[in-house]
Amino acid sequence: MSYAMQVIDHIQNDEFKKAQESLDQALNFDQADDLYLLADSLFQLGFLDATKQVLNHLLDLDPGDDDLRIYLAEIAIEEGEDLVAIDWLDQIAPNSPAYVQSLLVAADYYQIQGLPEVAESKLHEAQSLMPDEPIISFGLAEFYYTTGQYKRAIHHYEETIQMGASQVAGIQVNARLGTAHAAAGDFDQALAYFQEALEEKEDPDTLFNLGVTYFQLEEYSRCVETMRQLHSLDHTYTSLYPYLAQALDQTHQHEEAAQAVAEGLRLDKTNAQLYLIGANIHIKLDQLDQAQTYFQEAYALNPNSETLIIEYANFLNYLGHFSQSIEILQKALDENDIDPQFYWLLASAQNEEENFDLARSYFDQAYPYFKDNLDFLREYLAFLQEDGQVDQVKSIAQDYLALDPSNIEVRSMLERLKDEEDFFEG
Repeated sequence: MSYAMQVIDHIQNDEFKKAQESLDQALNFDQADDLYLLADSLFQLGFLDATKQVLNHLLDLDPGDDDLRIYLAEIAIEEGEDLVAIDWLDQIAPNSPAYVQSLLVAADYYQIQGLPEVAESKLHEAQSLMPDEPIISFGLAEFYYTTGQYKRAIHHYEETIQMGASQVAGIQVNARLGTAHAAAGDFDQALAYFQEALEEKEDPDTLFNLGVTYFQLEEYSRCVETMRQLHSLDHTYTSLYPYLAQALDQTHQHEEAAQAVAEGLRLDKTNAQLYLIGANIHIKLDQLDQAQTYFQEAYALNPNSETLIIEYANFLNYLGHFSQSIEILQKALDENDIDPQFYWLLASAQNEEENFDLARSYFDQAYPYFKDNLDFLREYLAFLQEDGQVDQVKSIAQDYLALDPSNIEVRSMLERLKDEEDFFEG
């Protein structure tokens, strides 16, 4: 048994002192091939210092092996030693066989560091040196996808396929084309690529993306079918449950939707979105206690979500729990998390609590945002009438009739107020 093999045996047996002794012996007596394998094993086990020790020894034996410099640069990146990583990569000359690979590693590094322009330039330099290499074209596609340049990403994914590579590093290029088209809003084209990818391989991520695309196209029955297929393949794929539940809900299968929510929450009790979806489904089932429980769980997990706050406050107002509604809305306002609907909801709740001055203030603050909303104007009119604000009633009634001139009730009210005004003036 080589000393290199003894190193790994000792590590697996938690004999670290013996492992270090065997490592010293390996560096002195083992062949280079054994040491390369040892470096890989140590890296996979997470012993980075020992890995670097072996790689530096190999570099001393063969100073021209630039692959070792790339390996050391990748370790430095993983350890957050940025300057060390760049130094290793800069040591690789443009005429080195490893130069293109060094450019790809540098591109990854600069993208992680938030320097996309530098990363892009490294990738283009690599492609100029090896224009027919699909890995580089795929790397450019991935770069453009992650930076939101979907048309460019699509071009390079297609280029990768034209080079004869349907897969790169185990990734189906057709599936990536599907995600890029979906991100660009071309859902029909995305469907075609996802379906092609699934003909090649039944992959959970591709099935999920296909189901999401059906959902975005409002093809809810197909979404249900696809998500159920994914469920059969891997029921622990927790991202499927929000879409499955919503698609079932959209196809009026509310009981099945509630079951999908419950199953998803058994797997992931921290999914605030799924609690919110479940709350709305249970409202439709007239199971308000369960809906309230789900709202409470969602709010506990994500108290800063404006969508959640609005829906929860609406629900509390519906139940007549106005003080609770006021509490969560006021907390959001105090934290400078302001959605105009907060004002409207607070106005409604404060009015019901007979805090009329506060209600008036919130209605006034909501008005600029909802002056084209008939539901708001109707509620505001009712409040102003009760509050005796005749001039404002007339003004808001005119706003209302500008949007809905056929509303007899509001028109009659406005005419009555004008008649009263004329009578008193006469």
